[in-house]
Amino acid sequence: MSTKFNSWPFPAVGFYYEVSIDGGSGIQAAFQEVSGIEVKNEIEVVSEAGLNQYSHRLPKKTSYDNLTLKRGLYAQDSEMQEWVTGTLQEGLLAFVVPKDIIITLMDENGDQVMGWNFHRAYPVKWSVSGLNSMQSAVVIESIELAYQYWKFI
Repeated sequence: MSTKFNSWPFPAVGFYYEVSIDGGSGIQAAFQEVSGIEVKNEIEVVSEAGLNQYSHRLPKKTSYDNLTLKRGLYAQDSEMQEWVTGTLQEGLLAFVVPKDIIITLMDENGDQVMGWNFHRAYPVKWSVSGLNSMQSAVVIESIELAYQYWKFI
């Protein structure tokens, strides 16, 4: 066999990742799905008088989607649950405590392929999957987080 084949840079797989809340020393949590890793620049279209062939497309601000974390619903209390509950149910009576969320995508050896650091994230939505007496499916909780920005790590 050729060793060149073994060193071929295959695309990363999306099922081996780790979620760390409040940095590397914070809460380690297992999630079934992570989505919302997206960044985009808004554009302003400016038409120039007398120029009918095209319009100028100028960059405006950068915007980010909310980060969504999904996992099986746990009956017992956890630090994650306390953070979400304290933020969403206390309303304006309590301070919002932002935390950094680090998501690390790994290869088959457990080495980091890519990582994202979501700065100053806080819960903005919590939901649970539908309950159905005709199915024996696991109940999934979904936690949606707003954040200031993210960076590759």
